[in-house]
Amino acid sequence: MRYLENVNITYPVGDSIFIHVYERAKGDRLYYQVIEPTVPKELSGLLKEIDKALAALIGNEEVWDSESEKERILLSKIKSLVVID
Repeated sequence: MRYLENVNITYPVGDSIFIHVYERAKGDRLYYQVIEPTVPKELSGLLKEIDKALAALIGNEEVWDSESEKERILLSKIKSLVVID
């Protein structure tokens, strides 16, 4: 990275978590900042209710063979729970 004019890079590390690498001035040390998604406090209660309803809807019967099938089933169940006006 020493060959870059101004280091300012953001890269994914998994599970919607990113690392931002930057320097404040040329030749300064590199700073690393973790970027994680957050949920506003006013939505946290709603997300807990959706989580409970989704768990009850899925139950113990759902079985999927792949991540894509799991995603498809979960999105289908969520769409049946959530109505956006």
